[in-house]
Amino acid sequence: MAGDAIMAAPGEAMALDAPLAGTRQWPSAPSAYWALFVIVFATFLTFFDVVTFGMLAERIKRDFGLTDSQLGFLAGPASIICYLFIGIPLARLADKALILVLQDAFLESPAQMSTMLQKAI
Repeated sequence: MAGDAIMAAPGEAMALDAPLAGTRQWPSAPSAYWALFVIVFATFLTFFDVVTFGMLAERIKRDFGLTDSQLGFLAGPASIICYLFIGIPLARLADKALILVLQDAFLESPAQMSTMLQKAI
């Protein structure tokens, strides 16, 4: 009969989420922890980027002669647009070639750090 549910025998519980015999759990524990690390690290970098801009906002405003409105645009919509046009292509690259994204992350972060240190000295 269409729409009939499969019923367990009286007194037996149905274990729908129990793994089948001989199958592996997905994702494995190491890959799940690796994915968690990557997500937390990416979140940290995003947070660090925003905090760094906030700390340097007055210096950027003074050095470039920006008004409050222009600085607000840099901190808000401009950074979102940058994330949009950089984040989506990098995500597509990550699907195709993770090594390119890792190279960008390791090359971009030291470049930002050196710029901050140069300005601080």
